[in-house]
Amino acid sequence: PTGLKPTGLERGLGTVFGKLQQYKESTAREFYQQDTERRKQEMERAIKSAARKGDKERVEVLKQQLKDFLKQRGK
Repeated sequence: PTGLKPTGLERGLGTVFGKLQQYKESTAREFYQQDTERRKQEMERAIKSAARKGDKERVEVLKQQLKDFLKQRGK
């Protein structure tokens, strides 16, 4: 967002050209893998934090969530 409002013509061209862009499977796969890795790291940090605090129940819940997430993402 640049703070400028696009004109009707600019919006129309953006819509047309946006729909003409090719779907790139390799790019989509790369972003999906990056997202998976980022989420995995966040969950691992949360597990470590809970372990440092001595919250065993939270650690188990987070470990299960991580396991389910990785299973869902096919890792």
